[in-house]
Formats: sequence, structure tokens, C-alpha cells
Amino acid sequence: MGSKRIGLARMEALMENLKREINMNGAHLKGATGYTGTLVTVSAATATLTQAQDGATVELHRAAGIVVTLPKAAIGTKYSFVVRTECTSNNLQFNCASGDTFSTTSYICQKDRTSAGVANVLKRASSGNTRLNAPGDGTDKTSMIGTYFEMIKVSATEWRVHGHAYIDANGAWAFSTP
Repeated sequence: MGSKRIGLARMEALMENLKREINMNGAHLKGATGYTGTLVTVSAATATLTQAQDGATVELHRAAGIVVTLPKAAIGTKYSFVVRTECTSNNLQFNCASGDTFSTTSYICQKDRTSAGVANVLKRASSGNTRLNAPGDGTDKTSMIGTYFEMIKVSATEWRVHGHAYIDANGAWAFSTP
């Protein structure tokens, strides 16, 4: 019996004309463009993320604030965060796991949504910072709808944060050490 080779164009045409779903058995496509992973909705006062949620988009849905704790994760672990409910009391807070810090290359770019005259402000982490905090007291809004950022584990002990925070004129995100 001879071997029958199928060219790339033919294989592509066969895949495109497939009229059924492909069962991936829980497999994840690593490095696929546009792939966003799973969606995690947080509406409780506290949330502890896990390594199994790597690649997740985390929607933050709580006006009374949320405390999110990052896991002791593998290098390359990444979470994307989106504020879907404006924080009007308490804080939107992110804590590193014990022994981890935010990288000094981390930043949050703040944009005042209430005044066109206020410029963007860049907030950077300092060495040893383990907390990212956005107070929400109803007046000084720091995590308005549309705020988004990513956290990526860049070394065994460091998370890198980058993103954009929509605030009012008095709001301010801050990296700190408790």
C-alpha cells in the first residue's frame, strides 16, 4: 500500500469544511492569538486566585470593594483584570502571596474620566511592594468601570503589573508594603 500525502491547502480546506465540533478534552491552546482563557467573575469581598486559573480574565463586580490575593504561582502565570462595577466604598486591593513582591517595572497609568484637563499619571511600584491598593469611598473614585490591567509572574518572587485605571480627579492607585 502506498502512502498518500495530503497537501497543506487540502488539509486546510478539510478543516474549514468540518461540520461538527472538535472535542479538545480540556486542552488549552497556548500562544494562540486572541485566546483569553477562562472568565472568572468576582463579586465576593475576598478572592484568592489559583495557578489553575492561569490565563483567566477576572471581572471585578463589587461596589463595596474586593481584596484579591495572588497565588504563589509559576513563572509566566498571567491574569487580566477588568473593573465591571465601580468601587464606591472600601478598597479594591491586590496582595501578593507570602514572599512575593511587585516588580519595580510595574505601573498603573491613571486617567481622570471626570475632567479632560487632568493629564495621565503614572504610578510605579517600589522595591519590596506587596500590595496594590485603590481606595473607593464614593467621592474619590479610583476604580471606575473600564479600568483594566494585567499581572504576570516574571520571576520566582515577582509579579509585573501594567494597565490603565480610570479615576476621578481625587482618586489615586498606590503600590505599598503593609
